[in-house]
Amino acid sequence: MRLSARRIGFLVRPTLAAFIIAGLSAGLGTMAQADEIGIESEIDSVTVFPTGAEARRLAKVKLPAGEHVLVIDDLPAEVISGSVRVEGSATGGLRLGAVDTEVRYVIGDDAERELDAKTRKALEDEIERLSDELQSLTDRLNVAATQRSLMVNLASGGVIAKGQGLGEHPWGIEPARLGELYQLIGERMSEADGVIQATRIAQRKITERIDELRRQLESEPPREEQRTVVHVQVVALAELEADLSIRYQLQSASWQPQYEARMSTEAASGAAGLQLVRFANIQQATGEDWRNVALTLSTTQPARGTSAPDLPSLRLEFEPEQPPAPAPTAMRMRPRAGGTLSMEDAVAPEAAGYAQVGAAAPVSQPAVQIEARISSSAFQASYGIPGRTTVATSGAERRVRIDAVSPETELVRRTVPSLSPAVYLYADLTVPADVRLLEGPVSLFRDDVFVGAGWMPQLAAGAKHKLGVGIDDGITVRHNETERTAGESGTFSTSKTEINRFKITLENRHAVPVKVWVVDRVPVPGDEAIKVALKGAANKPSERDLDNLPGVIAWEIEVAAGKTGEIEFGYDLSWPADKRLVRLPGGPIQLR
Repeated sequence: MRLSARRIGFLVRPTLAAFIIAGLSAGLGTMAQADEIGIESEIDSVTVFPTGAEARRLAKVKLPAGEHVLVIDDLPAEVISGSVRVEGSATGGLRLGAVDTEVRYVIGDDAERELDAKTRKALEDEIERLSDELQSLTDRLNVAATQRSLMVNLASGGVIAKGQGLGEHPWGIEPARLGELYQLIGERMSEADGVIQATRIAQRKITERIDELRRQLESEPPREEQRTVVHVQVVALAELEADLSIRYQLQSASWQPQYEARMSTEAASGAAGLQLVRFANIQQATGEDWRNVALTLSTTQPARGTSAPDLPSLRLEFEPEQPPAPAPTAMRMRPRAGGTLSMEDAVAPEAAGYAQVGAAAPVSQPAVQIEARISSSAFQASYGIPGRTTVATSGAERRVRIDAVSPETELVRRTVPSLSPAVYLYADLTVPADVRLLEGPVSLFRDDVFVGAGWMPQLAAGAKHKLGVGIDDGITVRHNETERTAGESGTFSTSKTEINRFKITLENRHAVPVKVWVVDRVPVPGDEAIKVALKGAANKPSERDLDNLPGVIAWEIEVAAGKTGEIEFGYDLSWPADKRLVRLPGGPIQLR
């Protein structure tokens, strides 16, 4: 799309980007008189960030010696101010000067308007032809309707003519031939009905086509659209050919990681193989299609800001003994001179007039080196997608494959029988030393069968994570309360007591032995007057305070093939008789 003098009003958005090569200032003193040269560019590569993207366009141009202003007008309107950079190489001496951008409402050049006129003329001619054909069908319909009306009148007239002084027989026709006349009338009426029906169908189709062409004609006038126009000041020391690269950032684009966890098990043993296939879901609505581009995904987040927020001072004062009279209108106190705040402002500084400043982008860890062209630094990782990719500017998701990694994995089982009578399988994985996993959804496949969806947290190299992969139907588990008795003890200082006993049974129907982590809990006293005495296996669990939860305990038990395993445990409680014991879910037991 080329610029022309007939383009209408524009909104200027200055983004002066200085790109100066040594010695340029001496050659650009009279650039105001330089001629403008419009050049076309094609989008070649795109780097997509978690929020935003950077596009790179390529352009070729032949330049005579002298000073020129190169005009590139095919960038989308939402180009971020200040992000445009122009670089290049040439067959001769070429100096690049200032780069200016503005947003214009573009109508199109002469060639485009000529094309619009030809398209409109073709549509108008087709509408006229179809209108003539529609009129012809209307005439045919009228003729057929007239013929049918004559047949009806003829038939009616024959009946009326009987005994009306028109002769001995109707129309003077012998009775033996009267049947032939009625048969002929019926045939002609049937033919007329067929013509009428076919003509009306043809009329409807032509009318629909004319309406469609008229709608298309209404949408064909040259439409204004916003475009970012780039002006590049150059000096060619001789006639030359130049290859230019134009880079710019856009806002309406993003990518998010997605995973497929494909786990294969060997019978029911602890051996397992896990493959994590990494994908990226890309969306963009930048106003330009990315057709057949070299696509790179980056973990850099330019939209999150470049500096840490300023933290205002916080000062404490005593509340006045007699608070001042309320103001006529309800207002929050503003920061005082020197940065002091009232106590209310100290609790909520954002309400005191301090603006929230965007958080700085976190420092990225080195990314894994994989076959899909990954480069990394101390602050970002880039995933080069092999081949060429097309992403339309529709906002629809486009999924591309990044790579596959195989972390070290052990198959483990975990059950919480007091809450669920099921044994759950987990892939206990360790992230490889040169891999970093980003947060995102994961589809779980076990032995090529989809078993559900989960969530992958952000994991650094070497981190461990238990990824749930479904239920092990080869093991059954039961949780029974075998005893609960209450009583009192003591002669002079009576205490209340409670005895609790439980039994957990696991049955292994696999052909090999399995290990299972059994998770349960014992009470946590919230007062020193409450005594908890652990009994049985509760005294010797494999893990205490599992996952940093007080009172949550776990045993690792191995159950032979075709056999059952049992865990018996319990606890005794005692507390003052004049107190009432309260069990608080998620917290310790307390006295009331």
